[in-house]
Amino acid sequence: MSKRRAVLTEVVQFVPLLTFAAPFVLAGAVDLSAAGSSFALAGVLAVVLTGGLVATSATLNPILVGVNVWLVVGAAAFGGPFEALEAAYVSQQAVTLFVGIAGVGLVQTLVVPGGFIGSVDLPPEIARRASLALVAVALVALAWSWCFEGEIRVGGALPFIALNAVRRAMLRRLLRVQVGPVA
Repeated sequence: MSKRRAVLTEVVQFVPLLTFAAPFVLAGAVDLSAAGSSFALAGVLAVVLTGGLVATSATLNPILVGVNVWLVVGAAAFGGPFEALEAAYVSQQAVTLFVGIAGVGLVQTLVVPGGFIGSVDLPPEIARRASLALVAVALVALAWSWCFEGEIRVGGALPFIALNAVRRAMLRRLLRVQVGPVA
């Protein structure tokens, strides 16, 4: 995949999260108890956009796949008869996000050829080992999020950015070692 297409794919994958987050950024505060319509819109966007990317055989950012699963489950929680799940989303905030990301990471590690690291250019055994390490980092992000529950910037944004940065650094290093210099 060309570098331009890879960047475009990631931008498209971020659209549901940005759509979900925009009202909170504009309000200056996060109140998930009032997020039903944001979850619904972002969940629909997640399904449609991810489906479109998969149809074009794009390589997805596995962390953003986890985010999109979280958005779809959130849409179901707020739009359906799942009061306990809705309550967990409201009370735990970013913790539920990292549960989704870590869960998707584990499934991708065990089932998807590129694993949670998200690279089909790596030998399967390398991708699996790197993916398990990245799942461990996602679990650390989950624990961090739980420790800073209620502090959305420190407990949500910071570990999310860190997890993505770790994935990028790991992937870049592994690709350089396995297939040569990365542009």
